[in-house]
Amino acid sequence: MLTLPSQWSQNLSVCVCLADPVHGPQNVEIVDIRARQLTLQWEPFGYAVTRCHSYNLTVQYQYVFNQQQYEAEEVIQTSSHYTLRGLRPFMTIRLRLLLSNPEGRMESEELVVQTEEDVPGAVPLESIQGGPFEEKIYIQWKPPNETNGVITLYEVSKPPCCISELHFYSVIFSLKLVNICSTDGVKINYKAVGSLDPSADLSSQRGKVFKLRNETHHLFVGLYPGTTYSFTIKASTAKGFGPPVTTRIATKISAPSMPEYDTDTPLNETDTTITVMLKPAQSRGAPVSVYQLVVKEERLQKSRRAADIIECFSVPVSYRNASNIDSLHYFAAELKPANLPVTQPFTVGDNKTYNGYWNPPLSPLKSYSIYFQALSKANGLVVKEERLQKSRRAADIIECFSVPVSYRNASNIDSLHYFAAELKPANLPVTQPFTVGDNKTYNGYWNPPLSPLKSYSIYFQALSKANGETKINCVRLATKVEFLPVTTTGVLRIAFRVEQEMALPERIPEGTEVHI
Repeated sequence: MLTLPSQWSQNLSVCVCLADPVHGPQNVEIVDIRARQLTLQWEPFGYAVTRCHSYNLTVQYQYVFNQQQYEAEEVIQTSSHYTLRGLRPFMTIRLRLLLSNPEGRMESEELVVQTEEDVPGAVPLESIQGGPFEEKIYIQWKPPNETNGVITLYEVSKPPCCISELHFYSVIFSLKLVNICSTDGVKINYKAVGSLDPSADLSSQRGKVFKLRNETHHLFVGLYPGTTYSFTIKASTAKGFGPPVTTRIATKISAPSMPEYDTDTPLNETDTTITVMLKPAQSRGAPVSVYQLVVKEERLQKSRRAADIIECFSVPVSYRNASNIDSLHYFAAELKPANLPVTQPFTVGDNKTYNGYWNPPLSPLKSYSIYFQALSKANGLVVKEERLQKSRRAADIIECFSVPVSYRNASNIDSLHYFAAELKPANLPVTQPFTVGDNKTYNGYWNPPLSPLKSYSIYFQALSKANGETKINCVRLATKVEFLPVTTTGVLRIAFRVEQEMALPERIPEGTEVHI
């Protein structure tokens, strides 16, 4: 037997391993679990277990994130406990300890543990989308890329009140002053962003709603036009709120609100002028930029009234340009808001010029409708509101229609008239009734039902041809006939004869037969 010096024997014992470890780490348990770390504890072991003075103790763990598996390993330098850091919140982790020496290794039992929830990440700013209207905003968003737990509610918040202990997304509708509420240290800021309308009062525009976690959208209603709103969105789990993200969305401006007008009684009327009353409009989202007074010539006298369907005039046309392009309307005046601070009269046809638009005298032989519109302009967007001021009737000046136009062709060429029937003299031997709008065809001309939303004048003309010449004489039937909204038949019953014309009553009740 070889005997070695004592100091040699002592050094050699460090290098010599008898065999594999007897067993792996035992009584391994998790003593502390947090969102991003956990602490392990195990039973200490000595040479009797390791069977070698040189050994390693490591922890191996794995988890799945975004459908991808991750594995890692760390060397443990302590004897009976170790804190594993840098983990992901609310994650299921599988781990085990490995005891190894140069001869082999032994494992502990596998542990499966879930880290706690943490505050979530920010809602992706690029996911926030807003659909603005005049008095509404539709907003939608996506959950944070890292939820770090279970999102239970969304909060869309406006009012200055404290938040209860719920777990939610917080969408803060910022309108008014800075107001701070606190629940578990959470702060919510409210601030007024501003409106294009300096008269806008935003003090009452506050509120709060809660949404379920699968409802990542909300429609805000009752907003003020032309106003920019700030939305701060932050997500919450049981651990509290994550970082906020803020976006701004502006409602669209609305047309100015026009007061009601009496369209039947002008202040004064002469052969060439009409004096009407002009009233200031109320801005809605943007200040009134300009007022415009429009004169429209009514070449075909309306006998059937539509419900107040009024279209604004978006393209300014001066009187001279209207004559050149055969436009039925022209701008007679343009007034700045400073020129109309209060209700005041205005004379259409006074032969003056207003902001570059000539207001020429009216023709006593023509019919006119007078329109007054207010315009607001902001950020390149223009909106208008209009009121019909006064319709002025000309004397019965009737022009015959020499070119036959069918209903379908009239629709294609945007003609204001169409031929509803053509009758042979044999079809009209005596006075008899005829129904306009009976949906029948007469000598190739369809007589379609009348629209309840349009106004009509009914004309009847007789034509003679001889030696290459054509002569036409015509009469307008049922002048000033008014159909009430309750009318559902869409037809006008009229009787006529071609020999002579008689004076018609001012108003023909619905369904009345008129004999001429």
